Parts: sequence; structure tokens; C-alpha cells
Amino acid sequence: MRRLLNIGAALAVLVGMSGCARKPESVIEPKAGSSASPSSAPRAASTLTPPVLPKQAQTNDATGAANFVLYWVKVTDYATWTGDTDVLREISEESCAGCSDYIDLIDRTYASGGFFRGGARSISSCSHQVEGPNHYFVCKVSAARSIFKVDDQHNLQEASPSNSRVEYAVIRRANSWKLAQIGLAN
Repeated sequence: MRRLLNIGAALAVLVGMSGCARKPESVIEPKAGSSASPSSAPRAASTLTPPVLPKQAQTNDATGAANFVLYWVKVTDYATWTGDTDVLREISEESCAGCSDYIDLIDRTYASGGFFRGGARSISSCSHQVEGPNHYFVCKVSAARSIFKVDDQHNLQEASPSNSRVEYAVIRRANSWKLAQIGLAN
């Protein structure tokens, strides 16, 4: 097993978790714009609404799994900007350590008077492999500039734009997809 690192959308926080390397089998591109996406510009979190699961992410095939990954990223952006982790929690497996760590980071930050703004992520160039019940995607993830406060005691900080390769594992549960694993790819 190798060590993977979680990508924070608005904060360059790296969270450890475990996973296995995969060789790409094929490339599947999720459809950009297949769900509503909050703006990357800093703005009042109260004006945002959770992204809606698009039809393309509901099919039980590789294309559905790829579009679910895009949806998960958009829900993560929404949760980061608003502090509302309910939908993110619902679409993440309880056993996903990286998901739980990320949700906990958001919950702790907002509970402490902190916040995140900006840092919208986009994904592209996804390779795909199926192993057992899981669909694995390794995607290029680009994150925009962000600003954040870890709590009400610290100064405003900035995270520069970044590009990473991220591995996502999704699994089908009760007629819907769930994120089972996330981490930096080798």
C-alpha cells in the first residue's frame, strides 16, 4: 500500500490515507457543466445552493461513474464555501478516510469561525480502470486561487492556484454512486 494525500479545494491541507496504485485502462471524460457549480469568486456563502446530481451521473456504467466524480468535486467545492457538509457526507462512503478527514476539516473550520472562498476545482484527462466493484479514476485536478481563515483568531491566508493528479475510487451502492477513496496519484 502506498500513502495518498487528499487535495483541499480552498486550503493546501494534505490529509493522509491509504490506497493502491492502478494502471489506467481507458480514458473517460466527464461532461463539464453537467451539474450546477458555484462560482470560484469569493462571495457570501449564503447565496449558494448544493449542486444537483445530473442524469449523466446516475447511470450504472463507466460514464455514470466519471460524471459522479465531477459531481463529487462540485459538492466538495460547495461544502468548502458554505460549511454545509450534509450532501458531501451522503455521497461519501463512511469508510473513506480522506472523505471523512476533509469533511471534518470543513466542519472544524466553520465551527471555529473560519471560512474558505475561491479555490474552485476542475477535472480533466481522467484515466479509468474497473477493479471489482470499484471504478478508479486518475484525473488532472486544477484548483483556482483561494483565500481562507482557519478560525476567527488567525489572519486571512491565500492559497495559490495548483494542479495535481488525483485518484478517485467510486462504488455503486443501492442504485447510486458513493466516493470510496480519494488521494494524490503517483
